[in-house]
Amino acid sequence: MKKYTGPVIDAHVHLVEVLGRGFGPHGDCFNLGNGRIRWADGFEQQIFEEGLERMTPEDCLQILDENNIESAVLMQGGLLGLNNEYSVNAMKKYPGRYYAMGSFDPYANQAEKIMHRLIDELGVIGLKFEISCMYGVCGYHDDFRINSDRMQKVYQYLSEKDLPVSFDMCSFGEYCLQVDECAEIAAKYPNLKIIQEHLFMPNSLERIPDMVKALEILKPFENVWFSTACIPLNMHEFDYPYPKTAKAVAAAAEVVGHKRLIWGTDLPQGLNGSTYAMTRDYLEDSGTFSAEELADVMYNNAKKFYKL
Repeated sequence: MKKYTGPVIDAHVHLVEVLGRGFGPHGDCFNLGNGRIRWADGFEQQIFEEGLERMTPEDCLQILDENNIESAVLMQGGLLGLNNEYSVNAMKKYPGRYYAMGSFDPYANQAEKIMHRLIDELGVIGLKFEISCMYGVCGYHDDFRINSDRMQKVYQYLSEKDLPVSFDMCSFGEYCLQVDECAEIAAKYPNLKIIQEHLFMPNSLERIPDMVKALEILKPFENVWFSTACIPLNMHEFDYPYPKTAKAVAAAAEVVGHKRLIWGTDLPQGLNGSTYAMTRDYLEDSGTFSAEELADVMYNNAKKFYKL
């Protein structure tokens, strides 16, 4: 019998109008079909499970409904291309089911104008910046730092509007990992809510101590929260209920507390090798959290952080 049967919010989902609009260090990409892409430098990659080439609002709703998910927070990223208006249109078409985060290249000449349009006209609920070397800003602007002067107006405006910022920094040993810089931002803008996606992407048990060290740096800043999205895939773990992943999440909860953890899937690419139900249930089936803690991680924390 399930310990937790209450409402659930998936706080990390991507709608994809069509695969093949991504951009990153490999250049632009081309849709080869069956969930596979080829980047401009010739590098080929399987992004989705075979046969999947898009994730429409209706496709996603079917998955959410089948798994008793109340709503989803829609993210943007370079791998899949920015789908800002596509996500906003879904939010407007299905109110209460979708909540869209926006994104843009901070190096764009019209970056500030884009930011104001996303927030003031389109009504996104916050901004996400994919910083990773593989798919994010650092992949094509290797001097990018999240505490740079070009980002200060972003944080100032988000603070004024009481909207959050999401960072996807990728993993350890890469220059895109900017934990100290995140701490600096959190201290400078105490009213700015920050969420670090993927728990810094630990990809093995050996990386959990590195994750813990990063969390210890950010622990003093209560405005910094953490998403558990896509960790089973990042851990290359396919044996349910993902004991290595559960150990990483439990270690994170021990450092920052379960009330600063937010569950998500990274649908659709985050499901490669797993079912949606497996990614929904592993935190319970692994015994990581109590029923009360699950209610927070799976629902209450996202509700509070994103003001849903």
